[in-house]
Amino acid sequence: MVIRNIVTGKTIMRVVYVESTASPLSNNTFGWGETEDYAVNITTNPATLTWKEGTTTLGTSSPLTYASTVVGPHTVNYTATSAVGGCVLNSSNAVVTINAIPTAPTIPTSVHCGNKVPASIATSTAGALGAGIFNWYTTATGGTPIQTGTSNKLLTYQVSATTTLYVSETSVAGCESPRTPYLVTVTLMDPVFASASTTANVCVNTPVALNVTKTGNTNVYSYNWTATPQVNSGVSATGTATTLNCLS
Repeated sequence: MVIRNIVTGKTIMRVVYVESTASPLSNNTFGWGETEDYAVNITTNPATLTWKEGTTTLGTSSPLTYASTVVGPHTVNYTATSAVGGCVLNSSNAVVTINAIPTAPTIPTSVHCGNKVPASIATSTAGALGAGIFNWYTTATGGTPIQTGTSNKLLTYQVSATTTLYVSETSVAGCESPRTPYLVTVTLMDPVFASASTTANVCVNTPVALNVTKTGNTNVYSYNWTATPQVNSGVSATGTATTLNCLS
């Protein structure tokens, strides 16, 4: 026991052991025993802490950052040694289990027109290590996933311009694989406008010219004319030209 707020340096600590009679008188005390004096060196130097794995010293700091590339359990020992006299104050073992990192999934590139959800499917390569949980990102490192779950494709995230996304897989032990780049190529659409030569007060069997106008030269379009209902509409079910003449 060390008295709180004691001054550092050498001091004398006296231990008094006293025995009393079992039933002393109410107005007196009888006692006997012994007194021992100890010379104690009070120091503020802290104990030294040593971390080891086997015979390899890992460090002397607290806390200690530990990392290993060897998969499996690792027994790490820490020993606290007194700064005065070199006495071992405490020693104990801690078992650290290093889990394997799964391999990155594979995914083909994706191509679509306009603003859509990319359709490519990711494939796990982690074998038994993989938990089938895929993480989708917009950055190669860091950031928050735009989607996490068991789906191996994006469900709601839409892409309107060519970009690179990234996908990884989480293992059954909770370790995340490296990220695989996922190229999404977007073809911009040329606006298309449909018009009719007349839309009001059209009499039966009156010819109506339907026309399509495309602005921009990014794409070459084919057209398919349909009408609802098709019967008696005057629109052929196989009309594909930019201009279509029909009878109302």
